[in-house]
Amino acid sequence: MVLILALLAGVLGAGTAGAQPADLVVTSARIYTVNPTQPRASALAVKDGKILAVGDNVSRYTGEKTRRIDARGTAVIPGFIDCHVHMRGLGESLEILNLRAAPSAEAVAEMVRRAAAERRPGEWIRGRSWDQTAWPGKQFPTADPISAAAPNNPVYLTRVDGHAGWANRKALEIAGITASTPDPPGGRILRAADGTPTGVLIDRAQGLVAHHIPGAIP
Repeated sequence: MVLILALLAGVLGAGTAGAQPADLVVTSARIYTVNPTQPRASALAVKDGKILAVGDNVSRYTGEKTRRIDARGTAVIPGFIDCHVHMRGLGESLEILNLRAAPSAEAVAEMVRRAAAERRPGEWIRGRSWDQTAWPGKQFPTADPISAAAPNNPVYLTRVDGHAGWANRKALEIAGITASTPDPPGGRILRAADGTPTGVLIDRAQGLVAHHIPGAIP
């Protein structure tokens, strides 16, 4: 077990605070402080979400209402902040439809219709960042509105979180996705009552369509 404390990185100067009772005291731990002058410790005291002390003995901060945790030798590390970017995705987003502000499936379909008017038949239309939770009814869309908007162009639109895709009938046809297509491992094809794909594919099912998009990452 690893106990993660988001404020542990602020241990510089810890131990100089007054001996006020802590809300939490952890003992018998392997604490990685990220402080080069004191890289390891076995105990710490916390009050109001802030580190009071880090060392090998913080008993002076233990009061009647202090919560005590015996870590039994497990590790305590600073909380992680994962800041990263997807450079290829960022560049790609500048070349496809931005659907983030679309208030409805019909609004998305209108954007697709305008894009189709500028493309040759058979040319892919792609977009990103639709979010059905911001639309009336909050229901997943179907292929119908974007199929009507671009009947001669395959359309594939990725959800705002990247975990679902929305395809029109042309794209489903190219990908060979029918009522008899099984859900792939780790993915799901949303279907109507008769088993017909609705046009929404979740997680790994997206690869069934993405595989056919020129330059796309499956």
